[in-house]
Amino acid sequence: MPRSERDIFTDHVAALLRPLGVALEDMTRAQRERLVNRARRSRLNEHEAALTLAHGFVIDLLERDVERARVLMNRLTLMAAQWKREDLVKRGVVTPLEREFRAALRRTGA
Repeated sequence: MPRSERDIFTDHVAALLRPLGVALEDMTRAQRERLVNRARRSRLNEHEAALTLAHGFVIDLLERDVERARVLMNRLTLMAAQWKREDLVKRGVVTPLEREFRAALRRTGA
């Protein structure tokens, strides 16, 4: 049975997430679906979608483990900078994600 474009896209995004320190299995099914749907609606490429999913995971993680969230965010920031240099992601995608994380971090009071 042929795989859908959505399944192939999700598999590619999952492979890009692993070096970022995030696995789709770390997310609940609802989180995963919400974030993948958001990425596809926004017509993000696989690298942009991986960053979007990872940022969403990190923001949710802030409620449970601030230190791990900060470590993962540092890794995401480094990878986003590299991917921007390689023209794999657009600044217009990355900047709002980073702002959203900083706002969520301030809300935690950390």
